[in-house]
Amino acid sequence: MDTALASLKAAGMTHNTLAPAELNRIRDAVKPVLAKFGQEAGPEFVAEVTGELAKLRK
Repeated sequence: MDTALASLKAAGMTHNTLAPAELNRIRDAVKPVLAKFGQEAGPEFVAEVTGELAKLRK
């Protein structure tokens, strides 16, 4: 991911880093949306997506 970000920055993209507290606030804000629409997408899909996001956050 760092290589991709470096490439995008080299191409002129601006990147903002959010504080951990702000990221947690955003994650908490979308939980109701995920709960509501996650049922439509299916629990397996939601589990797969959240699992992949957790891997990226490490």
